[in-house]
Amino acid sequence: MVVAWNGIFNGTDGAGWTGIRKGQLIPTNLWSAHKGSSTTKSKVGMGIVRVVMNILSGQVQFGVSAQTITVEYKNSKGNWCTASRDFIAGQSHWQAGSPTGFLYLALAEAWWCAIPNRDELKSRWQGFIDALRPVTMTLNGFFSNQDLALASNASTCNEALMALVDSVYYTVNLEDWQETPQIFQTPTQHRSDMLNSSAMPRQRANDSTATFKPQPSLVNRLTRIVTRGENAILVGPSGTGKTESVKQAALHAGRMLVTMSGRPGLEDRDFFQGFVTGEHGFIALDGPLARAFWLAQHQPVCLLVNELMRFEPMYLGAFVGAMDTYSAEELNSMGVKKLLPGRYYLLEMPSSERLACLTSNLSIMATTNIGDDFQQLGARFDPAVMRRFGVTIEVPFADVNISRKLYHDHGAPPKVLEALVKLEEMTRHECKPNGLLERTSNLGVMLNLLTEAIDLESYGYTWLEALKEAATITIYPYCLPRTSNGTLEEVAYQALERDVQKIVQGVA
Repeated sequence: MVVAWNGIFNGTDGAGWTGIRKGQLIPTNLWSAHKGSSTTKSKVGMGIVRVVMNILSGQVQFGVSAQTITVEYKNSKGNWCTASRDFIAGQSHWQAGSPTGFLYLALAEAWWCAIPNRDELKSRWQGFIDALRPVTMTLNGFFSNQDLALASNASTCNEALMALVDSVYYTVNLEDWQETPQIFQTPTQHRSDMLNSSAMPRQRANDSTATFKPQPSLVNRLTRIVTRGENAILVGPSGTGKTESVKQAALHAGRMLVTMSGRPGLEDRDFFQGFVTGEHGFIALDGPLARAFWLAQHQPVCLLVNELMRFEPMYLGAFVGAMDTYSAEELNSMGVKKLLPGRYYLLEMPSSERLACLTSNLSIMATTNIGDDFQQLGARFDPAVMRRFGVTIEVPFADVNISRKLYHDHGAPPKVLEALVKLEEMTRHECKPNGLLERTSNLGVMLNLLTEAIDLESYGYTWLEALKEAATITIYPYCLPRTSNGTLEEVAYQALERDVQKIVQGVA
């Protein structure tokens, strides 16, 4: 009996995953390569979502041997069913008691076996798990219902799941599956799973240190810190993606984002509270710091503080004071009442009002530049500031994942996107003292280059011509040293020109 796959789209039960819905369109950039040239729109099938959720929560049992893969699962009636694939004399035989069994089997084969047409599915399965780990803080093993509910609010997890769903659907369509009724009332012994570090893919079975870990990216590190409700300072040159990385981490962690920036001439209204004239007199408007405290009384918040070292001493002192922590009992003795047990931050407003919020509800992420190239009010960190933040992360250059996302969002085609990544990396390698460049490029400069190149391309330039021309008025003046009379150094100019032409040649 040929398997009728359309049935997996009929259900509405996502087994606790609320971030996507039945029939939701899958964005084209997430489509499976196995879809081929078809322009038919891909839609979410909740049957596949339910299969993935059951694996993540440990409700499916796998058995793996040199000749056989078996999957044991419960059908819609609560009976245990099995699906299996046997490798005998170079032939493969699939069996399953329901179409759902083949979905489990396809994922199991992709994970444990080197089977043609399964590489994409394996990559997307791993990518989905990697997206879940930092958001849920479940760094190994199965996920709880609470974990999955939390992750379903994260855009990265929803995108990774939609990509996986499309890959599962088009992968199973590649094979000649045959349905054969097989029902087991009692499951056999649980032998393997796809989540615990003790059940790694075969090619990594001899790696005794192997475990599933979040990808070593800045965003994933920040997501873990924000999810825990802790604080960090990001230190690095301008344009290295510090602010964008914090924004992405706040979104991944499912936190409300509030931003504020240090600068000379800051006033109370830019920090605590200000007053404007309304129809019936003056109206009080909360500044970003007060707004973050108000919101954190009711929900998790990430406060992004840009340019920390550009705050004037009066405001920096008030900000550091607001990061002191108190117990509920201590605040009660100070006149702040009706607090639950726990640790709190306390913001003393100029109006004498006191705002208290749980420390777990307010993660404070600050960015700053330190060095002679940057204008600021402090030349070094006050130890009191360092102590209250606890974690200091050096960001000498942009995380490549952030770079790729921003270039894509700004309209860079794939080949141009990769050329921009290589150009930024090249300037790092060729910077002094090992190279001729005065400074490395950064995200801001590269986005300026992209904007100029897109404009030139709209006037009929090829992408190769546009990138070469745009580089001369963006990367060159920013990265090259100058002579005593202010002109760009000729030797360094020629060297950079050769490097740029070599890299952008790939977009032709």
